[in-house]
Amino acid sequence: MRGHASRQTPMFCMIDVELELPKHHPLRAIKCLADAILNSMVGDLRAAYSRIGRPSIPPEQLLKALPLQALYSIRSEIQLMKVAQAAMPRQLFAAILGRIHGLAPAPT
Repeated sequence: MRGHASRQTPMFCMIDVELELPKHHPLRAIKCLADAILNSMVGDLRAAYSRIGRPSIPPEQLLKALPLQALYSIRSEIQLMKVAQAAMPRQLFAAILGRIHGLAPAPT
């Protein structure tokens, strides 16, 4: 069963994560492009998943992580999460990934 992305704002986040990334940073353009492409694929992704069973991580969130992994030369998804927790601002990374269930850094 295909999971759904939650757009709920983190409860203890004291800053707007969109303000943390400079206005003309290349990641903003990449995120917009990825969102547009993934929005055009919603029907195909929905058809590929069962309507019954345990919800999975939304494929849009997994696919959105791949450009970050490639841009930062990170070898695996596990290492991607470790880098996110250690080197990148947690709020920025969570906003870019859309908080992958159970894998994204906890809000500070």
